[in-house]
Amino acid sequence: MLLITANAILLAFINLLQNTGAQDPCLPTTYHLLDDSWRSSEYDESDVGCDITLTERWYRPVSGAGVSMPTDAPALNKCGTRFPIWMDDVLPDTSDITSVNVCMRSLYSACKHTWSIRVKKCSSFYVYELTQTSLCAAAYCFGSELPCPVGQTSDTGFTPGCGVGTNVTLNAVVTPGLKTASREVFGKPVIVKEIQFQCNIENNSDVDLTAYVYDVQWYINDNSIVTHGNIPYANITESALRQSQWINTFTLGFLVKCAVRVRVVSDGPPAPYSYSSDFYAGFTTDASQYTVLESGSINVTVRLTIPIDCMYLAASTPAEIAKAVKDDCTLSIRVRAPTYYEDGHLRCTVSGVTDESVTFTNAGCGIVFPFNDWNIPRTLQVFGSADNTVSKMDSRTINIRFSADLGVSNTAWSFATKPDIQVVVEDRDILIASKSCEVWTDPHLWTLDRWYISFQKLGEFILFKHETLPIRIHAVFDLCSGTRGTCTCGIAVRNQDAVFIINLCRNRVGSPLISGSSNTNRYIEMRACDDTHMTVTSSGSKYSVTLPSGTLITIEAIFGSNPFIRTFILTPSLVDWKSSSGLCGILDGIWKNDMRKRDGTPTFDYEGFAQDWRLNTALDGNSLFAVSEPLTVIPLPPLQYCKCPVESNNPPTFSSQILCNITSTITACTKRTSSVGYVQVCDKALGHANRYRRSTDEEDYDIAKFDVILDENYSNVVENHTWQNGWTEALANQSCREAMNDDPMLNKCKEVLPVMNDAIDEGMHNCINDIKISGGTGFLKDTVESVKSSCLIKASRFENLTTEGSENDDGATFLDELLELSCPNNCSENGNCTNVYNTISVTLIYIVVHTISGTVDAYHSYGARFGNFMFCSLFTVINYKIVFKQVYMNRWELLGAPILFPARYLNGINCVCIIPDSVRRRRAADEIFGEGYLISISNDGINFSKETTVVTYDSTCYECDATNRSCTKLVSILS
Repeated sequence: MLLITANAILLAFINLLQNTGAQDPCLPTTYHLLDDSWRSSEYDESDVGCDITLTERWYRPVSGAGVSMPTDAPALNKCGTRFPIWMDDVLPDTSDITSVNVCMRSLYSACKHTWSIRVKKCSSFYVYELTQTSLCAAAYCFGSELPCPVGQTSDTGFTPGCGVGTNVTLNAVVTPGLKTASREVFGKPVIVKEIQFQCNIENNSDVDLTAYVYDVQWYINDNSIVTHGNIPYANITESALRQSQWINTFTLGFLVKCAVRVRVVSDGPPAPYSYSSDFYAGFTTDASQYTVLESGSINVTVRLTIPIDCMYLAASTPAEIAKAVKDDCTLSIRVRAPTYYEDGHLRCTVSGVTDESVTFTNAGCGIVFPFNDWNIPRTLQVFGSADNTVSKMDSRTINIRFSADLGVSNTAWSFATKPDIQVVVEDRDILIASKSCEVWTDPHLWTLDRWYISFQKLGEFILFKHETLPIRIHAVFDLCSGTRGTCTCGIAVRNQDAVFIINLCRNRVGSPLISGSSNTNRYIEMRACDDTHMTVTSSGSKYSVTLPSGTLITIEAIFGSNPFIRTFILTPSLVDWKSSSGLCGILDGIWKNDMRKRDGTPTFDYEGFAQDWRLNTALDGNSLFAVSEPLTVIPLPPLQYCKCPVESNNPPTFSSQILCNITSTITACTKRTSSVGYVQVCDKALGHANRYRRSTDEEDYDIAKFDVILDENYSNVVENHTWQNGWTEALANQSCREAMNDDPMLNKCKEVLPVMNDAIDEGMHNCINDIKISGGTGFLKDTVESVKSSCLIKASRFENLTTEGSENDDGATFLDELLELSCPNNCSENGNCTNVYNTISVTLIYIVVHTISGTVDAYHSYGARFGNFMFCSLFTVINYKIVFKQVYMNRWELLGAPILFPARYLNGINCVCIIPDSVRRRRAADEIFGEGYLISISNDGINFSKETTVVTYDSTCYECDATNRSCTKLVSILS
């Protein structure tokens, strides 16, 4: 027990030292190797070195030309540059970081320019924090030696000591092993079996290797660790790389390499170094990616490439040693599964099972390698998890991470890791290619495989949809001002929950271009909390959006009185190959099939192709331009880690087979009240829509935004059937059809669940037969409710129906909508209506930005609301003056003189003015029905537009008219 405690304390102390020195410039992980022999003060070749673009960081010079900055001024054209930089100071003799002066040689002065850099003395070398130079033909100098002449060598390959070395050729091979040593840990003698690496020397000729001496140099991840010189062959094992030489700096999971060279005599001219291949020290799997079907399984083989270190009390008996080796020196590798679900819990599907690609059992969260059998591979069995849901994507991907436990008696293996393995469930590989989709002016459209279309349609369309990634690009086409054609007025690029929007569209697309007939959007917006989902750069009116997939979208807009989007170019990446759809077509190198409908069938019918990709909320979710509706959830391509529910504290009890699902069958979700996956009628399921979260670090600018809706006159007409009454077969058919089609839930069911069309037809047939047999409609309602129940059960098995919804339901999924509509008899004479008022009003007040005219744009409107709604305190203007007013029951009053406020620039088409809190007056003793402002705008602060009235009020209690500046108190019907 004492040994474990002592080791644990020692390990904690070592970890503390590691964390403390994490920023130490002497550590290999901190400095950068500087191996430039041309920086020698004797180097005078014609090439000109330049440090004007040098990355400013800590450097460790390692060139054979020398590792110290000269303290005497080199001549011009030395150090491989025109103006050498040298140190007009002395190197520090302590380990503190010290500032020293450096000089730059010029034509007429040894120290024309001077500045300071920082230097630190390490154990056997110095590191320098170099900064960029002020001109190109200048560089820092290090060392004063030159390469050996051709055919000669030295210890460094540079002068001095050059000579002709032997031509013996060696092969170096890294071999891992253990070395037994004795130590004391807190006064207790212990036996330590440490990991070491030998650099085995092999020779294919008959050369006597014992006749030479050797230099051996070790590297970890290409960082030089230690060098042994002039080692006789009989003592070559003394040149091993020992555990103590790397344990405080590196964690297992690294590459080891050795280099060896031979000398005829000690300190004689050496032969060139021979390098071994990289040796991976850690644990590996037989592959990095695996594919498994749902309910299928695959085996993952894990191997150790080096032994396990061990430590036990020196006074232990053989039995105690055996027990210590078994209990304390086994290596436990656990499966780590970070999760990113809500509240740290795995999400459940509406079908009532866990929403996981694979998962772990409680007994399968790790594997154990015994000390003595470390070289025997272990096998993990991984099962694909069936989620009982028809997924939208062809495959789900999970990344599984392995990590060794914290070791007490085997400290070298503590926290060892390896690159994650990827398990793909029902994976389909996708070939990749590079093309472009382009939309020009009014608009001309080229698909990804260059099929041309003169696109003259109105409304919102899907330009590009990635079939496996959460990437969507929507475009809105409206009437062009002054022409008979259409123009692109809006582009929205979405990746996951991030959206970049350029919206120059009217809220009623397709309506006549008459002033005041429609509100107009004028905003460019990035909705994202960070740049992990996309990056956006701009230059004037051109915007570039780069997605993590490598897909690049370039958009160029024309601003002015009639703005539109002039150019759209999508440059796909390799991951878009055969994964694209929409108006841009399928990217497969075949242009003739680019006009492909949602169902995958190609067509030459422009009209049908265009109509098929007009926004359909039942298939595409909410409009990307919607103001109040959240983004409909698109499941991420599951690049996430599976979760291990429980991690045992007794690693040796772990099974050697890990089941990466709870069982080989469906796993019920613990959150459900029933395990059969049945959804109760009339109980609304929770939605999973992610709402856009504003940054709290920036001011909340509410620029006017309006939903973009196609004018009803341009909407598709849904055919309605008219039925006659009677009791003939035709009349029975009429009654059944009327009952089915008049039910809102079944209409929605047919809309969102095409497979239900056959079921509804079957219900119609049954209904007719019921009437024929019974002579009445007594079973008609039962048949309708049966079909509705069938619809709900089937809908709960479709992922798109449980995660996506239409734009008019405030984030509700399609299944939520079906549940809302599933009350028997359409909730007739069931339920109570409350909080109903005789009048509900919303004030619409316009206010605009115009960088030239300074006049009010009648296309713009604002909603100013109170109570439970948003209060608009920001108005988009250049600069404005404002008068505060209060509206009473029978009068309104101005409060104070006009006040002038400047505008704040946002982008090329937007700026805002903030109404200070000091302007918003407190309420008076009399009841105030509403309050607001008289606002006028100006481009020069002198000439102002006509005043615009803005009134804010509680629409649940009052109705106000901004034009007449009057308000009326409302009387509620029901409390």
